[in-house]
Amino acid sequence: MVFLICCTVSGSFALADETTDRQINESALRETRDIMSRELFGHYDITNLVVLKIEALQDRIHRGRDYGLVTVTLRFSTKRNATKHPSLNAACV
Repeated sequence: MVFLICCTVSGSFALADETTDRQINESALRETRDIMSRELFGHYDITNLVVLKIEALQDRIHRGRDYGLVTVTLRFSTKRNATKHPSLNAACV
């Protein structure tokens, strides 16, 4: 009986971790896409954006904070679109 209860509790923690990872993944993709779109000034389209790794920063968590910190490593690629501006790669235009 005790074994069954422990498995159920640890299983619910694993489910919570999967949910948290999914939320972090979605947030990282959304925020990164937004930042990159602004910084590329519409001259490039993001063709690929993938989360490679999510790492918890346990040593940087301070008392009094009720949230965790993570580092997210991403891979991306872009493609030049039809929007052109004279100051962007002037030698190529």
